[in-house]
Amino acid sequence: MAFCTYCGVPNPETSDHIPPKTIFAKPYPPNLLTVPCCTKCNNNMSKDDEYFRNMLAFRMDLKENSDVQSLLPKVLRSLGRPEHGKFTKYLIDSSLIEQIRLEDGSYTDIGIHTSAN
Repeated sequence: MAFCTYCGVPNPETSDHIPPKTIFAKPYPPNLLTVPCCTKCNNNMSKDDEYFRNMLAFRMDLKENSDVQSLLPKVLRSLGRPEHGKFTKYLIDSSLIEQIRLEDGSYTDIGIHTSAN
């Protein structure tokens, strides 16, 4: 008999990806680990997974990572949704925008460092 990894409920209906599959570019790696998870816990984890994905997408030390590069458009679209207004405001209020030097020697103001970094 299987149990939910998080709350211990017997016979969970779903599986949770560890780490969350949303941090990878499609197609997803075929060897992602999953753990048994009830629907309630899986739904509760989705906000945490989204927050984790967003923070990875804005980390300056990961800007060259191809998975992170592919996440950025999706993250920016999600931050533009009205239901994410409070989180978007929090992210802006807790961030510092700084210049980044591009390969051609020019600069752009896209570097974001959050207080979480």
